[in-house]
Amino acid sequence: MLELVIKLKTIIRVFLDLHYKEISANSLSCDKWDTIRKTIAILLPFKDAIKALEGDLITLDKVLRA
Repeated sequence: MLELVIKLKTIIRVFLDLHYKEISANSLSCDKWDTIRKTIAILLPFKDAIKALEGDLITLDKVLRA
């Protein structure tokens, strides 16, 4: 989901700018965008591990050997 946020950053920023008065408390600063990028980097290995463990016949020992 966060990866999609980064891809749609321009559209999100335009929306936030157009509706600033109503949602100013939810605006995303540059620091928040950086936090999103860092969070993606931290969580990506977990996403890959979870994908590798999908299925009925996969076990953790098979994934760790890969």
